[in-house]
Amino acid sequence: MRALFDRPDLLRLHLGNRLGRWFPDREKRSMGAGPLPSVPLLYHAVGETGGEGQVSTLAEILEHVGYLRRSDPEGLRRLVTFDDGYATSIPAIRRLCRMGQPVIWFVTTWCRDGEYLPKDWLRIVAERLEPGRTLSIGSFSIRLHNRFPAFRRWLAFRINRALMLSLSRREYLQAYERFHGRYRSLIEAEIHDHLALASPAGIRALCAEFPALVIGCHGRAHYRWDRITDPCEFHEEAVGSRQELEEISGRVVDTVAYPYGYRPRNACMDVIRREYRSGFLAKALMGDDLYLQPRVAMDGVMPHGGEKVGQ
Repeated sequence: MRALFDRPDLLRLHLGNRLGRWFPDREKRSMGAGPLPSVPLLYHAVGETGGEGQVSTLAEILEHVGYLRRSDPEGLRRLVTFDDGYATSIPAIRRLCRMGQPVIWFVTTWCRDGEYLPKDWLRIVAERLEPGRTLSIGSFSIRLHNRFPAFRRWLAFRINRALMLSLSRREYLQAYERFHGRYRSLIEAEIHDHLALASPAGIRALCAEFPALVIGCHGRAHYRWDRITDPCEFHEEAVGSRQELEEISGRVVDTVAYPYGYRPRNACMDVIRREYRSGFLAKALMGDDLYLQPRVAMDGVMPHGGEKVGQ
């Protein structure tokens, strides 16, 4: 495997590994002053306590939506979207649908009972490894000294990002399969309630309960689509996964959210325009292209001044 990190990045990783609780925690951020951008809101998994990482709780999501309804005449019609297909999203989706809030759930088809996305295998191992143990994937290894959860989660994110920039989709999945074999006992020691994906049965039940809920495609393995050049691999991610999702949900799936918000390139983008009616990014980049629709990421966003939104 090609080297994952250059020297400056390696220095940052190893320095952070020694900082303990002095490591800067960027998982929570302020909502800031003024109104939210007039674009759909974006969430992923939903936390119970808010201490699960860069995540919002159901109470915080309801505060965000309540703020929209009070401050924006279009707030009731503003889309709320959830990516990845986490089981923890279901109570929030159910609550919003009962309120009449339009929701799109972008689901990966990696889902099966008790499964996690490959990227989350890495996070689970990083969180569970005892200090002094070595975290290894491919050619990269680091002996973990920093116990601070924010550092462990940040490290997993940085390694996963480097893997996608260094490896093709096929190589990426092979590296993760080897990683899963090496750390299987840690991954399967107990269910990680926050990161478990919704089961096909759970997806079908939610769709049956709420006919207005829109189901969107989010690929299969959650690998960056701008990094895929092989037509067969892209077809599996963008078209095959949509067909699987239609079978699971019983719905027509005609909208897509690009994993990590990165749009496909060249001929792959042409496939999206043929196969779907709309596509969503993960940033509030305004424009008129139906396949590059903006969203604002709300995971971990705290209300104004740390107070409840609207107070």
